[in-house]
Amino acid sequence: MLEPCLQEVQACRRVLCFTYVLGYYLLDSTREKDLYEYQQSLLESNTEALAEQVQTLSKDQSVVEASEELCRALK
Repeated sequence: MLEPCLQEVQACRRVLCFTYVLGYYLLDSTREKDLYEYQQSLLESNTEALAEQVQTLSKDQSVVEASEELCRALK
């Protein structure tokens, strides 16, 4: 369950990596640059939010797995 989430975060970060190059070549103070910066900030914030959720899921999953392991060991 965690693997697809991690792949999605990785894909988002890869897109970010390539879009920074585009932003470098856009002329300053243009509508295109303003739109790019707006969309870039949305992608950055949503990518980080997704990464945090995956990290939380990972921690929660570890806790669940650890408690299941403990229950099996106590039987």
